[in-house]
Amino acid sequence: MKDRFVIKDMGEEGAMVYDQKQDEVHFLNPTAYLIWTLSRENKTSQEIERTLRERYHSKDRRDISLDIESCLRELKEKELLSLLPPKKRGIKKRT
Repeated sequence: MKDRFVIKDMGEEGAMVYDQKQDEVHFLNPTAYLIWTLSRENKTSQEIERTLRERYHSKDRRDISLDIESCLRELKEKELLSLLPPKKRGIKKRT
């Protein structure tokens, strides 16, 4: 199986992701879909945050890094992301 995910982009509604391995369907809202896509491209959490701010024209300085980490954690729990080391998945380790 080349890619275990079958993705249906639903535009403004996000995406439907079918996991062939688990035979499960997941619905991602647009932000979660963008985070998932960027993470699969091995973007760092800083790159993901920068992209989100640019995409949504966010001018406030609200810290969204915890929201991004929470989303990535949930995607891992649902096995939509492999359990690679944090640096490879866009999550920075806390020291």
